[in-house]
Formats: sequence, C-alpha cells, structure tokens
Amino acid sequence: MDSNIYKCSMAQYKKAKEMILELHTNVKRLISPNLKNRDFKKAGLSEVGVGSLDGVPVERVIIILRGSGCEWAQNREGGCTMCGHLSGSSLGASIPPGHFIKQFDDVMKRYDFRKYPMLCLYNGGSFLNEREIPKEVRRYMLRKIGAVSHIKRLIIESRPEHITKKMLDEIEALLPHTTVEIGVGVETVSDILRELVLNKGVTSAELIKVGEKFRNRKTRLLAYVLVNPPFLTEMEAIEDTVASIRFAAEIGAKIVSLEAVSIQHLTLVSFLAEAGFYQTPWIWSMFEIVRRTYHPGLQLRIGGFEFFPIPKEFTSNCLACNEKMIEKINEFNKYNDLGIIENLSCSQHCDLEWKKELQVVDNRNLPERIISTLGAIDIEKVLNRLKQYEHKN
Repeated sequence: MDSNIYKCSMAQYKKAKEMILELHTNVKRLISPNLKNRDFKKAGLSEVGVGSLDGVPVERVIIILRGSGCEWAQNREGGCTMCGHLSGSSLGASIPPGHFIKQFDDVMKRYDFRKYPMLCLYNGGSFLNEREIPKEVRRYMLRKIGAVSHIKRLIIESRPEHITKKMLDEIEALLPHTTVEIGVGVETVSDILRELVLNKGVTSAELIKVGEKFRNRKTRLLAYVLVNPPFLTEMEAIEDTVASIRFAAEIGAKIVSLEAVSIQHLTLVSFLAEAGFYQTPWIWSMFEIVRRTYHPGLQLRIGGFEFFPIPKEFTSNCLACNEKMIEKINEFNKYNDLGIIENLSCSQHCDLEWKKELQVVDNRNLPERIISTLGAIDIEKVLNRLKQYEHKN
C-alpha cells in the first residue's frame, strides 16, 4: 500500500482525530441504558460452528456470555469504532458472579463434548480482565473446562494489557490437557490506522511485547486482523491486511483470523454505512488475501461472523453467489486447503465488478479522507436515523 496515505501534518491528524472521536462518542450515546429486557442469567449466544483442530476438521461450540462490556469501550472516548458488543452488555453495571456461572453452566449442559473438541468462550470484551470477568468466575470456568477431557482446544479473547506471565501460568495449570488460544486484536500493522480510524488504544510496540510472552509456551497467540477498515479503498484494504498478517506472524501468532468488518449496530462504521460512505468487504477480497498470505506454517481462518448482538450486514458478494461462497469459507476453515477457494466464479459475474473496484485510486492522505467525508455528511440527520432504529428495537 502507498505509504503516502499516512503522510500528513500534525494539524491534519489532530483535526481528523477530533472529528472521529466526537462522532464516535455521539454514536455511543445512542446506546439505550434500558437493561430491563436483558437477562444476565442467560448467555447472549450459543451455537455450533466448524473449525480445524491440528489439521482435522471438527465442529466447535461457540458461547458468548452476557457481560458488563469491554472496559475500554466504557470509557467516554474509548471503544473500537467497528465494535458493537457494548450494546449487548450491562454498560458497565456490575453483574453478580453467580449470574456468569449460571450462564456458563446452563450452556455447557446442552452439549456432548465428545462431538465437539473445540470450545470458543467469549464475553464481548477481555476474558482475562478481572473487572469484566471476576477472578473466581474465570477460575471456575477454566476448572470446569479442564475437567472435560474431550475439550482439546479452548479459544478466549483479551486485550494485550491483561495478558501476563502469571495469567498464562494459571491458564496452563488449570488446563493441563487443553491447548488454549488467546485472541488479540492486532487489526492492522499501521499504528496510525489502528489509532486514528479504529480507536484501538493499542500500539504495535505493545503487540510485539505481548507476542514475546507466548514464546516457548503451550498457550498460543491468535491474531485477529481486520479486513476493510473505513476510509481505505478495496485494494488498499487488501494490501493492508496482507502486511498485517505478516506482522502478526512476525510477533509470534501461530493462527491468524481474518475479521471482515461487519455493520454492527451503533458504531461509527454503522454511521458511515447509513450515510452511504461504507460497505463491507467483498468475499472475493477475503479469498485474495488468503491466496497472497497462505503458508503451511501459519493457520489462516476466515472469521468475522460470530458476534453478539448479531450485526446488520457481513462480508458478501452478490445474491447469486453468496450462499456458495459462505460454504467455501466454511470448507476452508475446516480443511485449510487453498484449493477450496481457487478458480471460483459467479453466474452473475460479480467478480468483474469487484475487479473494477480494485482499480479505484484515492490520492488523498488518510486525515484528508476523514475530514472530507465527515464534512460532507449531515451528521445530526444520520444520528437521528440511527436513534429511531434503536427505539424500534
């Protein structure tokens, strides 16, 4: 990707950042504080998905706990601009430890783990943050999982600041027969893009340090890499993701999950989509990224589908081929075979439209794009439309 996109004056950067933060904060204010219809004794979501366990196709159980919300997102100007998990949480209100345990126990009872050797346990935030998941709850869940000999792989998520040597030691002690993957939002190789557009609050230097903590350990670093952040062209987004996957591998990630940006309710991304200035990435782009980065020593997964609340829109092509392409994504995730996504076509030739989009060039730097785009939007009008949608739901 042309590095000129990141060349800008400090004044440009500051103005763009102020505009992003003001809009991001105003969108977050629309999240309803009404918790009456949210039962925090019931998990937000549980389902069965497909996966690969050391090269063997398996089915996996996915559990998303209802929690207090990501601590970073609870800060006034915090929270990632593409993430809508906060709207399904208690918005920081304390949840009794017993409620978490009931959520977990009730879901675990539903599944015969002889059929499901992989478990994904999410909480819409950092599982290792003791202000989100209390220490006694975390240990209870890990012990219960460790007691199920058929669970060979556990996937959890955390921001880097909560991953410590002491925490990794505890995880490995409580789960001696289970390999744990900890998903971390690397998102992009670019500090400017990660901070200015995504508002991640994490630097590349911090990601490098967290990668070092996984060296010579059984516990593995799973890197989430974003596909198609706002304000990039389709080709720029592909090139950024390719570079970001290589960065993730360099810092020690053994597995990389491609996370296509989805339209999650009451996020800056949903605002841009409502205003007509954002669309989710093509599935063709996902496949192109895999083709450019596929390597036997790195497990690639195509993700971006497991969220609570459920997004309005995911990565897609056209109606004629979407179902077929989603099937191919599931097949690839099961077998990790590049041949599955090679030589695909669409009866309506939407791949030709995608190729045209790849030719789009934007010579403006990133702050110029942000300032120009947001300056062209009737912000109050779009915020009111989002607000009306929130009241209906």
